[in-house]
Parts: sequence; structure tokens; C-alpha cells
Amino acid sequence: MKKILIIGLGKTGISCIKYFILKKYYIYLIDNNLNYNKNILKKFLNYNNIKLYIGFNKISWILQSKLIILSPGISLNFVELDMIKLYNIKIISDIEIFLNKKKNKKIIAITGSNGKSTVLNIVYNIIKKSNLNVSIGGNIGIPVLDIINEESDIYILELSSFQLEIINNSSFYISIILNITNNHIDKHINFENYKLNKLKIFNNSENCIFNNNDSNTFPKNRNINSKYITFGSFNSNYSLFYDKNNFYLYKRNIKFINCNKLKIKSKHFYLNVLASLAITDLIQNVTSKNQIDIIKNFSTLKHRLETFYFKNIRFINDSKSTNSYSTISAINSISKFNYIHLILGGYDKLNDFTILSNFIKYKNIVLYIYGVDKYKISKYFNNLLCIKNNLKSLIKIIKYNLYKNDVILFSPSCSSKDQYKSFENRGNKFIKYINEIIIKK
Repeated sequence: MKKILIIGLGKTGISCIKYFILKKYYIYLIDNNLNYNKNILKKFLNYNNIKLYIGFNKISWILQSKLIILSPGISLNFVELDMIKLYNIKIISDIEIFLNKKKNKKIIAITGSNGKSTVLNIVYNIIKKSNLNVSIGGNIGIPVLDIINEESDIYILELSSFQLEIINNSSFYISIILNITNNHIDKHINFENYKLNKLKIFNNSENCIFNNNDSNTFPKNRNINSKYITFGSFNSNYSLFYDKNNFYLYKRNIKFINCNKLKIKSKHFYLNVLASLAITDLIQNVTSKNQIDIIKNFSTLKHRLETFYFKNIRFINDSKSTNSYSTISAINSISKFNYIHLILGGYDKLNDFTILSNFIKYKNIVLYIYGVDKYKISKYFNNLLCIKNNLKSLIKIIKYNLYKNDVILFSPSCSSKDQYKSFENRGNKFIKYINEIIIKK
């Protein structure tokens, strides 16, 4: 029986077990943290052909395996690369397994530091409205092996830098990079490595779409067989123009829609819409009417600028924010306020907060910081009011500093993994604490 090794047992790792268990492989499993999936794993460990090791490298298992499946977020440094090359052991990701099976299908691949899920959802809804069968997977929270048996006209994949890092061969119908900003330096060592992993999405892609405002997204080497399309604020195929106090979206120099007709008012969102238009114009059956119907009615996703009110106070749950640039976008989306009470904190991923510090320095923003890296983060800022160990303690302090037309913005700029299972869990806790402490539901 052929032996394989799955490293990392989050959602992706579990989906890999489900996939390979049906193919009669002998499966080795390695992870150093099983806190979140103990109950799910129990049923698999009853099989005679599955073994689990809790910890880091188990050299004997690596040497016995013909194939290693690496989960996203697990650094390539985790495995003994020299040994693997010497013994001719293949490392692959679930994404490549999926791509190998769907070679003749139209696959849209979306990456970027911010905005991936929003663009994926807009594109998904436009395509669905155009009466095409469409499946979504990847970093959106649905492992691709969970949709591998779905027969769809189009597949849309959200891909992180971790997923792209371990892809050796890819070929997409459409690939897009929305933006590339400083992120995940803890895993990629430096920004250049992070950027190069993102740029891999363009390899062998039929249609490559990139952000004309962000030179980091520009393809490194252009393929004569590929088509290149741009979106952005200037000199782009899909452009954002400001005229007579209004923003307008243009398609190839033709006015498409007044942004006042959109529910979400922010430049970051307008650029996400342009990206979505660039993608869906390449899909057969999609009409301008379908595009307009979706973008006009599109609202924020959960934990992304999710807004609610109590009396004269505005609360914004932007728990999805894991870097400074997403927090800056959140602040830019807010108008007509007295003070913003900005909550940051969590695991900082070795990111630099200088750009955020400079951005908020002279604004009516009061800063609150919590989490494992609270003191490291606080060193960047002058307009700091409070540091606490946890989110609940901060909200208890904020309660007594609120005035009419204030905004509480929860846009952490950090990973949630120090205290929460996920950004969704973190966002739900924020809402719970607001309801319990301030609104008193």
C-alpha cells in the first residue's frame, strides 16, 4: 500500500484525509497543534491505515512516504527539504491535486493582501446570475478537495501566499492579483519572498489581471500567449474616475456606473468592483445588466466593515483585518464622526505598523491595543489610550469614553491566532462584548 504524509490538520488537512482515505493509501498525519480538530480526527484514527504523530518532523515517516501533502500556512522550512530531494519524495498541495483533475475546466484564481473574499463573492454572484454553474473554494474556507467532485462550468479559487508557495505547476483561465502589501513576514522571512509567491499565480495563466496602482502586482515575466488586463485609478482598462464630487467606474474609457449607486462607499471597494468587472467580462453569458444588478446590491460580508448602531454610536466589526493596509481602508471608509476608537491587537506576524502610525497621527483617533503582541505594537503609536490583555477588558474601558457620533472600529491589523480560533470567532466575540457591555442586550 502506497504511503503518503499529510502535514497540517486544519480544514485543508482534514479534507485531504477524506480524499485519500477512499483511494486506499496508508496515511501518516503530522501536526503540532490539534486543539481545534480533535473530535473530527477521532473517527479517522479508527482506521487501520491511518497513523497520527503530534509534534514536528518525524523523519522515519518522511522517508517512508512517496508523497507529502503540505497544508497552507505550513512553511516549507518545516520539512527536511534536502532529504526529500535526495530520496525523490514529491511535495504537493491540495490545490495542485485539484488542478490536475480539472485541467480542461475554466478556473479563476484570485489573490491579494486584501479584498480577496469580497471579489470572489461579487464574481461568484455575477456568474451565478448569468445561469452558469459555479463552485468556490480555497482560502475562502472551503478546501478545494471538498469541491473536486462537483461538475461546474467555472471554479473560483481564493489563493493565499501560503497556497501559492507550494504550487509547482498551475494553469488558470483567469488569474488576478488585487494588491500586494507587507504581510506574513513571520512565514515568508521578507517582503520579496511574499511578493514572489503571490506573482506565481500568473504562471501559464491565459488571462492575467493586475492593479495598475500597485507596481508590486505587475507580472515579473510576460508570456506572449497570455492576455494582460489592468484595473486602477489611472491609465487602466478598468478605471476609477473622480468628477464633480462623484466617483465613476469606467470600462475601457466608457462610463459604466456612478459609485453613488453602490451600497458600500469606499475607494477600496470601488477597486474591488473594477477587479470583479475585469474578471467577469471574460466569462461567456455575463451581461452588463447582471454585473450592475449584483454590484448595486452588494453589501459587506460578515466581519468586513460590518456596521451597526446604538443610539448615536456606530460600531464596525472589521475582524477580517490582519494588516495595516486593511485597517487604513477601514478608516478611509468612515465619514461624519466625532472620534474613532480604534482597537488593534493579536499576533502581529512581524509586520511593521509605521505606515498605520503615520496615517492616524493627526486624526481624531484614539487607540486601544490588546493581545500577545500588545507592547510591540504600542511602540509605533503616540495616540494610545489603553493597553489590556484581552478584547473584553478594552471594551469595558471604551464604554466610559464614548460621546455622540463616535465610532468604535474593531480592525485589529493582526492575526487572531493568539486568542481565537479564527477571525470569525474573534469578530463574533467583539459583537458579543459590545452587546453585553455597551448595549446591554
